[in-house]
Amino acid sequence: MLAVSPATAVVVLTAYLQDGILLGALAAGARGYLIKDVELAEIKRTVRTVYAGHSVLDPKVASRVIANATTANGKAVSPRAAVLSERDLAIVRYVAEGLTNKAIGARVHLSPIPSRTVSKDRASFGVRSRTEIVAESLRAGLL
Repeated sequence: MLAVSPATAVVVLTAYLQDGILLGALAAGARGYLIKDVELAEIKRTVRTVYAGHSVLDPKVASRVIANATTANGKAVSPRAAVLSERDLAIVRYVAEGLTNKAIGARVHLSPIPSRTVSKDRASFGVRSRTEIVAESLRAGLL
């Protein structure tokens, strides 16, 4: 939606509390995220707030976003990086080491690692090459 209309203020109203879905929605550009058991008045307030240019997170998910905002070493992580699974992060680290897809596959118990997995990680970061994913990983504090 934002690719077609970047000025659109997106609010997600969902039943999902999973970190991957939450962080994926935020990484995709959602400015609000509410769990569907919220009162109608809160939905209206959120839509108005997001339309005014602010962000709103349901209190049920705010602590999850904060917890995912830093790595173990305390460096800030971009929302795009936060949506990667532990296996995806391992793959990114192996790419940074210069391993081939076959060697990475052996280490993460996929034989060989499908190139689409690296492609998915590149898409999560918004990059086009293995080199760029390493550079973005460094900027995001993952390496």
